[in-house]
Amino acid sequence: MKYLITGITGFAGPHLANLLHKHGHEIHGLIRGSNGMETDILDVVPVHIFKTINFVYGDLKNIRSMQKVLQSEAYDGVFHLAAQSHPPTSFTDPLETFETNVTGSANLIQCITDFQPDCKLMFCSTSEVYGNVGQDGRKIKTTDSIMPTNPYGASKAAIDCICKSE
Repeated sequence: MKYLITGITGFAGPHLANLLHKHGHEIHGLIRGSNGMETDILDVVPVHIFKTINFVYGDLKNIRSMQKVLQSEAYDGVFHLAAQSHPPTSFTDPLETFETNVTGSANLIQCITDFQPDCKLMFCSTSEVYGNVGQDGRKIKTTDSIMPTNPYGASKAAIDCICKSE
């Protein structure tokens, strides 16, 4: 099977690439620009796996860019890990956080819907959508209400809601 990983150079992306490779899948990794960031994953991804990854260049925040990406290649699934995921940054630049997380994710969802209706999407959310629940030792449950307490959590909650409506 062929999978696209957005956020392949982030925290979880390289580990997912290793796992997908182990199970014999073809891996494509979305990179915002050809600026050498591909090699950032070499601390986690062995060279023999790195050489098999097809890097795709596009910007989630640019709908036309994502249209090109999803019209040029058919994927069985997309693991959407890309995000501005630093809560303190979300306070200093909430507009960029929403543009990256909400607009970028909405563009990806729309392009998958338009061009690859059989493609499956796995969206990576965060416990931050539940706000301060769990900080007092209680376990977070899927039945807990969404109540983000920072712009990052709010941006991810917005996409959670969009995913539920699809």
